[in-house]
Amino acid sequence: MVGMKRNLRQTLEIRDNASDPKVKLQARAIANDCYKFILDMSTNAGIVSDALKYVTQKTEQINTLQKIDQRIERDRGRNYYERAYSN
Repeated sequence: MVGMKRNLRQTLEIRDNASDPKVKLQARAIANDCYKFILDMSTNAGIVSDALKYVTQKTEQINTLQKIDQRIERDRGRNYYERAYSN
């Protein structure tokens, strides 16, 4: 985003300092593209943030379930050992 804003600033400087109308027109076209990309990045940032949050939550759920599975397996082994050697 910082790079796009820098490009926009330089493009606007070119537009303001140019004497040739073709250069001014081209600079305006590039500035419009820069505005478009900046807007796209700004509006999509929320979507990316939500996706990252979702992935993080699912990863935590998977880790929790794996820990529960490990405890269950450990307890099954303990119970088997107690039953086998308690007689």
